[in-house]
Amino acid sequence: MINAGLLTDIGVDCAGIIAAGVDTSSRLAVGTESGLALSYNHGHLDDSYNLVRYDDCLRVMSRHFPPSVVVSDSHPGLASTRVARALSRRTGARLVTVDHAHAHIAAVMADNGLRSRVIGLVTDLGDISTDNDSRHMRGTELLVCDLRSCTPVATAEAVAVPKSAEPWECAVGVILHYTGSLHNIPQGLLEAVGRRNITAAARRCDDPSESIVITGGRALADGAAAVIGTLRGISDGTLWHWTDIAALAEGLVAAPYSIDASRPFSGFLALEEMLADLHSHTDPSVVAARFFATLTRSWAVAACRIGAREEIDRVVASGDMMSSPYVCALLGRYLRALGMELYLPATVGFGDSSIAVGQAAVAAALRA
Repeated sequence: MINAGLLTDIGVDCAGIIAAGVDTSSRLAVGTESGLALSYNHGHLDDSYNLVRYDDCLRVMSRHFPPSVVVSDSHPGLASTRVARALSRRTGARLVTVDHAHAHIAAVMADNGLRSRVIGLVTDLGDISTDNDSRHMRGTELLVCDLRSCTPVATAEAVAVPKSAEPWECAVGVILHYTGSLHNIPQGLLEAVGRRNITAAARRCDDPSESIVITGGRALADGAAAVIGTLRGISDGTLWHWTDIAALAEGLVAAPYSIDASRPFSGFLALEEMLADLHSHTDPSVVAARFFATLTRSWAVAACRIGAREEIDRVVASGDMMSSPYVCALLGRYLRALGMELYLPATVGFGDSSIAVGQAAVAAALRA
């Protein structure tokens, strides 16, 4: 029995397509004559029990709806990719691989009925490594996409942080990267976490076996959350995440910090200004608002520059950081001021649960 819901309005013919989704949110999609049916989320596929349930569901789907096309993520090291390849061999269906970021954007494009080229902004791909390198993780990216193709055009600056980093460890990695010295670690963070722990985190950042390298995204925002929380006595740096400072700043409009005008998507000049604000006892909610204003403005300026070059005025955004209404509102405000239009998920969601929808949409467009 297939435990699935029907999503009928993505606007492309997905009949005969089975999309394998991705490991982190193992939601499958099967195309029928009535529309696209989505399975429940089986959980992360690094758990063998979840993997067995996922494989069983895929086998049942393929028996009820024999595929002509099987779609997987393009990353070769994922369990979902391996299972999809096995299904393709077993059924004789053509295997199509789709880049993870492309699937994110394609899902939102299908959700909004978009067919022409767009600029895609994907935030926080920290669960997917580049190629098969488990140390170098994808983060915030800008792409030029349609349903059939996707070209990466910019990535945020890469920062080394400890593996499975707590927010305060992200703060250590970010501060080391942008200032080059532990002397720039704020006193409040030192007191909250302890100098020995700070030093150990710094060593982990420098050790390739103990760290990951991620381009922007949540590591930067989690680090900011730890700094804001500890310096103002709100937390000890271990509990606060980016969602907490987004909630703290909710509803506030504040002037952004500086961005690097020559490379707005990669440079981040705001750190010293943010620390100075906190040391001068600026209200933490205002600091949080200024941080997010800076981050979203840098995304908008970079997208606008690419849009001017590519003659595109539509931006499609997805990824976990877009799940914050506050972040979306700020980004939309900056894009509109620059003559760009923002499109967000309407029904498919912001996270990896939408990946199977995007995979199916890309495969259907390639088949058309």
